[in-house]
Amino acid sequence: MVIPCHYNMFQFNTESPQEFETACQKIEQPYVVLQNGGRWTCSG
Repeated sequence: MVIPCHYNMFQFNTESPQEFETACQKIEQPYVVLQNGGRWTCSG
C-alpha cells in the first residue's frame, strides 16, 4: 500500500496526487489518497 502525503498542506506546494494515482494504476500498485486530516489503518 502506498499513500502520498504532504500535498495541499502548504501554500507553496502546488503538487497534487493525480500523477501519483496514474502511475499506481499503470503498474497495478495498491494506493490510498487521503484528504487532509484523513486516516487509514492497516488490517494486517
